[in-house]
Order: sequence, then C-alpha cells, then structure tokens
Amino acid sequence: MVHTLQLRYTLTPNDLIQIQEKKGDFKHTDVLFKEAGLKASIHFRKQYAYETTDREHWYVKIHVNLQELLNKGTAKNNDLEVIYNKLSEFAKNFSVADTPRLILQRIDFKKDFVIADDILRQTYVELIKKSYQKWGYFIKNTAYKTSVEFANKSRKVIVYDKNKERCNKHTFPKTYEQDVLRIEVQLKRRYIANHKRNTGLTDCLDNYLTEEMNEAYFNQSVLPIIFTGSYRTKENSQEIIDSSKYRADKKEKLKEFLEYIEHTGMNTAKEYYTVNTFKRYITALKDLDINPIMLANELTTAQGICIETLPALL
Repeated sequence: MVHTLQLRYTLTPNDLIQIQEKKGDFKHTDVLFKEAGLKASIHFRKQYAYETTDREHWYVKIHVNLQELLNKGTAKNNDLEVIYNKLSEFAKNFSVADTPRLILQRIDFKKDFVIADDILRQTYVELIKKSYQKWGYFIKNTAYKTSVEFANKSRKVIVYDKNKERCNKHTFPKTYEQDVLRIEVQLKRRYIANHKRNTGLTDCLDNYLTEEMNEAYFNQSVLPIIFTGSYRTKENSQEIIDSSKYRADKKEKLKEFLEYIEHTGMNTAKEYYTVNTFKRYITALKDLDINPIMLANELTTAQGICIETLPALL
C-alpha cells in the first residue's frame, strides 16, 4: 500500500520545554527520537532575514517507513489501527497534545512484484524505459541502469529493482524485499497542498493512507505510462491481431501502429496520430492483451527458458 511517508508537526512552547527536558540542547536538523520505522528530527523555519530563532518557528519532521514499522512487506487496511497507535505513542516524545495535528508532507504509494529471475526484472525496467519521454508534465529519467522514473515538480513514478538498489548501497535486501521489482508513486507536499486547495481534501494522513487511495493513484499515474497489456514479440502480437475479430483493415492498422511505435517511440507516435485514433488503437490493443511496447526478440531467462511474452505488471 504505502512504502514511506513524511509528516510535519509545529511545536508549541510547551512542546519545546518537554523536548529540552528529555534531550537537552538541540539544533536545526538534529534527530531527536528514533525507533524501528520511525524517526523525528527538529527543524527551524526561517523565511525572512529579520526573523530570529524564535521558538514559535520550530517544527518536527517525522519520517515513517511502514515496512520497518510493521516488519512486513505490504501494509493493508487492517494494519491501520496498529499504524495509528504506534504513531500516536511516538508523538508523545515531542508533543504534549493528546491528539497532535500531523500534517502530511509526502507519501509514497507502492506495489511490489516478486520476480525471482534477475533477467526478467531487468527486462521489465528496460521495457518501461521505452515509454513516453514526456507524458503530461512528467519527464522520464533513465540515467540509472536498474531503474526508471517519471517526475514533475509535485509527483514521481519510479520503477526499480530492490535487489540491485540494496546491492548498490552495500546492504542485503530484507526478506520481504528479496527479488522485488517495485513501482512507487510519490506525492510531494506541493501536490498534497494543491489537492487540498482544489478539492478540499485536508492534508491529514487519514485521507491518504488506504488501499483504495493506493489503487486510485496507480490508475491515475502509472497505468497511462506502462499500459496494461502483456509485452510480446512483434510476431506474437501480429498472430494475436490476425486471429482477432477485428476487420481486416483494422488489423493492418493496428500492426502498422505497433511498427510505428517500435521505430519512432511513444511520443512521436502520440504526436503523429490524432488524439482519438491513438486512444482507440491503445484500447484495441489492451482488449487483445497486447502492450504497445514490444519485446525486441524472444527472451531467454536466467534458467535458459525462451519466452515471447511477459505478463503485464498491472
């Protein structure tokens, strides 16, 4: 459901007295309290040159890693009570309020796909790299071999191999991270604030931390980028199109559409075809379980098995 999230709590004078009694003197960015899956650091907001280090401007930033907090791979709706209880107990370290207002700063929705074969995990990353260079305000970044991201100023979609990420950090994957290909949708503070202003949805954790919201943001931000059909070779795609119930002329147009994407890329194809035609062809391929991004050739797995189809991730 969610990988990590970040919350903010504005400290009152009484909160600061309590913190000083517990921790002594502190300074900007100090980590004050830390336990499994939870970390609270103190910060000072200084907007103008004439502002001094006034206690009213101190706040705490709470970083939450739900996997570490729950010691499990994926949080579900039935874990929410445990999550809120642990957060409430942790907040007593820095807040004297019974129900401190924790403002959501960032939330990372995620889905994990366990794929034991190293070659297949990397193939998925390479195929997704062939998607749009630009989609809406999202810009693709393929700087790293084992990941691909699409980002704008307020959101980010990232696909990466968890094994390789851990290896690059010289650590071992945890049990629930082993052989995982992860897709994340990161909502930054800018998006959350804009969404509050435009829709009235308040920036509290309750409004975002659900499986339903996770699904909604994957449908909104991920599906239009990676599509839903299975990844197939050109030959396999053509066979399926030829055996479909579409008219002969439409079959030829769909095959031409796939070839055009293969040779020019998604963005060029999107600009070449009219909006309605592009959307219609994408939908027709989806109905046939064909992803518009094709496998270049048959794929040989780490076990030496040849395949010409990779199932869709979503």
